[in-house]
Amino acid sequence: ATTTSRSINLFDSLVANATAKTVYVRAVSSGNYKTGSAASVVVNFNTISLSAGTGGTVNATSRIMIANSDIATSSNVIKFAGKQNVTATANTGYTFSGWSYNLSSGYTQVGYIQATGAQFIDTGLNADPNTRVVMSLKFTSTAVQQRMFSTNDGGTGGFRYDSYINGNGYYAFAFKNDSGNWISTAVTATTTDTILVDLDGKSKKYKLYLNDSATATKTIDMSSYAATQTSTNKIRLLSSGNGSYANAYVYYCRIYQNGSLVRNFVPCKNSSNVYGLFDTVNNTFYKSGSSTAFSGGGSGNISTIKGFVGTFNCSLRANFTANALTMSNTSITKTFSTSKQTASINTASNGTGNYSYAITAGNTGSYFSLSGTTLTIKASTPALSSYSLIVRATDGTSGVTKDATVTVTINRAKVTTEPSVTADLTFNTLTQSPTISFDTSKCRTTDESITSAVHAGTYTITIEIIDKTNYEFNDGTQSKQFSWTIQRFNIGDATIGLS
Repeated sequence: ATTTSRSINLFDSLVANATAKTVYVRAVSSGNYKTGSAASVVVNFNTISLSAGTGGTVNATSRIMIANSDIATSSNVIKFAGKQNVTATANTGYTFSGWSYNLSSGYTQVGYIQATGAQFIDTGLNADPNTRVVMSLKFTSTAVQQRMFSTNDGGTGGFRYDSYINGNGYYAFAFKNDSGNWISTAVTATTTDTILVDLDGKSKKYKLYLNDSATATKTIDMSSYAATQTSTNKIRLLSSGNGSYANAYVYYCRIYQNGSLVRNFVPCKNSSNVYGLFDTVNNTFYKSGSSTAFSGGGSGNISTIKGFVGTFNCSLRANFTANALTMSNTSITKTFSTSKQTASINTASNGTGNYSYAITAGNTGSYFSLSGTTLTIKASTPALSSYSLIVRATDGTSGVTKDATVTVTINRAKVTTEPSVTADLTFNTLTQSPTISFDTSKCRTTDESITSAVHAGTYTITIEIIDKTNYEFNDGTQSKQFSWTIQRFNIGDATIGLS
C-alpha cells in the first residue's frame, strides 16, 4: 500500500511483469478526504516482442504494456507508456525504414489491400453475442449494400452480424438473432473518409470513427437487442456470402471472441506478390477466397497501433533498407605499351564497406582485368580512341550493386628516333644512295621511294610507321617525305691529259 496526498505514478511497478493486477484506490480520512469504499480496477498487460530486421539493432527485445493502450512510433523510436521507449539503430550501409509486425518469412507488410467488388476473405469464425470486429477501411464506391463484414444469416436459429452500406447510402449494421434488425447510423457513406467500425458484442456497443479521430462519430447502444445465438455461417470480410461485395481499401481488421483476440489481420503480400491479410495470432495468410485476387500497396510501416483489448502478445520488427551505393565514373589515359599496365578505378561508397568489383560489359578482346579497384591492362592492348567498360560494385553484406563506366584511352606510342635522309652527291656514272636513318623495327620506306640512282636529279623517299594502330612520330604523323639530290657533274672541272 502506498499513501499519498496527491497523484502518484506507480507505472514502473505495474509493468514489472505481465501478470494481471488489481489496483485499489481509497481515500484516507483527513480534514479534506472522507473514507469510503475502496475503488479497484483490474489492469491487464500485453508483452510486445521486438526484433531487428537485417541491417540494424534494437536496444530491447521486449516491452510490457497496459492492455488497450496505444503504441506510437516517432522515426526510429517506438513509444510505450512510461520510460519504455525502444530505439532502432541502423548498421553502417543501412537506413532505418520503419516499424512493422514481425510476419513470417516470405511475407511483407503493406499499407492496404484493395477489393474491387469481387473478392472476400473467409475468417473461419462464427459470430456470437460476444464477438467483436474492429475494421479500418475506405470505400472506393458508395454503391448500396456493400458489406464490410457479414455472416449473412437470415433464417431461424442463426445470428445476423453485419456491417455495410444500407439502401439509403448510410453506414449501418445488424446484431440480432435470426434476421432483420438493420440499424442505420444516419452517417452518409463517402469515398473520402477512412472509417473504423467497431461492432462489439461483448460491451453491446457499436462505434463508428472517421478519419482516425479518437472520438466516435456515432455510438449506438445494443444492450436491448435480442442476441443470444451463434451464426450458422462464418464471418466473411468484404462480402455477404451471396454477393454484396465491397469496393474498398482495407487497412486492418481484428476479431475478438469474448474479449480474446482471435484474428489480427494485417495487409501483406507473399513472396509471389499475392496480396492478402496475414493473421499474426495464428501466423496464417489469407488470400482472396474468390478467383479474383486482391491488389495492394502503400507503406507497411506502423505509425500507431491502436490498443488491443484483453491479453495479447505480439511481435514487432524494426526494418532497415540497404543504402544505394555511390560510385563515380573513372577516366584513365595510358600510352601503348608492350608491357602490362595498371590503373586505379574510383571506389564505391555509402554502403557497408564490403565491396567487390567486376567488369560486366565492354571488355572486348579481354584486354582488361580487375582485382579490387586495380585495373590491369594487358600488354600490347591496341591503342584506340577509348574503351568503355561497365564495372559493377557489389556490397557483399547488403547485396546492393552499382554500375559505373570506366573509360580507358590508350594513345599511340611515339617513335623516339626521328627519320632522316641526307645526301651530298655528284654524278659519277656509278649508282649512289643517300644516308637514310630510321628505327627499322617500327618504320620502313615505301615501295615508291627511290633510295638509289645513277643520274643527276632529285628523288623522293617516304618513310612510314609500320604499326599505324599503335605508333606515331613525335609530331603525331605516321609518314614523312624526304627529297635527295645527285648534282650534275661540272665539265669545267674536267682535265685533259696527253700521253
